[in-house]
Amino acid sequence: MDATAMQQTTPLYKQSYSDASVLVCRIVDEDDDLSTATALEQLRWLHRLHVAIDHVLRTVNATKVDMTGEVMHFVSGTENGDEDHAASLVSLAHALMTMSADMTLPTGQPLQLQMGLHSGQLVTGVVGNLALKYGVFGTTVTVARQLESLSSVGTLEQMPGKEGARTSYVGDTGLKCEEMPALWLDGVHWGADESNL
Repeated sequence: MDATAMQQTTPLYKQSYSDASVLVCRIVDEDDDLSTATALEQLRWLHRLHVAIDHVLRTVNATKVDMTGEVMHFVSGTENGDEDHAASLVSLAHALMTMSADMTLPTGQPLQLQMGLHSGQLVTGVVGNLALKYGVFGTTVTVARQLESLSSVGTLEQMPGKEGARTSYVGDTGLKCEEMPALWLDGVHWGADESNL
């Protein structure tokens, strides 16, 4: 790489948004089923998963940003201009949960998901010179990741103030977020009773 390329510090593309939403979705793999599968099994399984997710994305106003390991990021209200971005991602979360019920891990274990959603300021951008990567950045992403880590299998945890979920107080969780010292979580739970959707 030449010195000029190495000195380029400005991303090829960047855009700020005052109000958008991020959904973080993690595949629960406590037994490391994915890592015990052969490389070819992993590739085939990931292809099936991404095809299924792409099919779901045709029905909602959201964009798949990234999948790193077992974690996926989705965004709405950015380039797509969706004013109902939080509701769109709640719909996506429900569709992903429904999709996961029909899938298994390569070992045959059920595919289980847990999710976190947050809305607020975001920056999107393309980083790199050769291997370009689109990403989404900011405190909103960090909070969505932390909410995902607090959620239970089959649930979506969401900060209050947006449509699509119920609210229950869980006390001070230690969430590193300047917005709230104590956290109210809106839990969208799927199962036998879906009347809260």
